[in-house]
Amino acid sequence: MNSIVKHTFNLLLVLLCCGWGKAASAQTPISWIQFGQISFEINRTEEGTFSFPSPQFPQNIQDLNGQEVEIKGYVIPMDVEGTSYALSAYPNSSCFFCGAAGQESIMRMELTDYRIRYGVDEYRTFKGILKLNHLPNDLLYILTEAKEVK
Repeated sequence: MNSIVKHTFNLLLVLLCCGWGKAASAQTPISWIQFGQISFEINRTEEGTFSFPSPQFPQNIQDLNGQEVEIKGYVIPMDVEGTSYALSAYPNSSCFFCGAAGQESIMRMELTDYRIRYGVDEYRTFKGILKLNHLPNDLLYILTEAKEVK
């Protein structure tokens, strides 16, 4: 009888661990330090009249493009209606827009639920699909399908 209980316990333990492993691997936790490893190359338009920095993402960041990731940061509202948000490695006073941080320290978020409102500098964790932007028309990092992790 004791060996049956032990065998059943071990089987349940293995099943639980496998289930937890799959849930944990659904999103990859990332850090702002990883994003800081980016470099830039100066590109010119065909006419040569306009130059812009083109991001050179390291392979470990390229591998995350299109993947579900999880990241912590400071929420920064981007409009007065409270429907557009960015997530920053630093508080608002030190962020890319208002302080001395670089553009690799902030990402635009496309929230799944725009009814939720966040205040400036709320430190939160979000998960979503990471999109890398190579063009100068937006932030370098975009978190689509973003939702807060409680």
